[in-house]
Amino acid sequence: MTRPAITNPTDECGCESARALLIAHGTGDTTCTSEHCADVNALINAGEQFRLMIYPNKTHSIAGSESREHLFHMIEEHFERELK
Repeated sequence: MTRPAITNPTDECGCESARALLIAHGTGDTTCTSEHCADVNALINAGEQFRLMIYPNKTHSIAGSESREHLFHMIEEHFERELK
């Protein structure tokens, strides 16, 4: 399987500076496997800031009311923090 190259987010959006990346991953996801998520070394080596949240035994949709509520709250906090 070929994974897409990690690109600088500022290249895509035309922003002056990159914001922190938020990665949420369900360990039971068969669409985006852990191999897609595991290459965080490239982000570290590039000096990119990111947050990684793992949801054990959750699929691509991160279903379940408690997990979904947690995810949406985390996304909301991320936007409030990063988009000020």
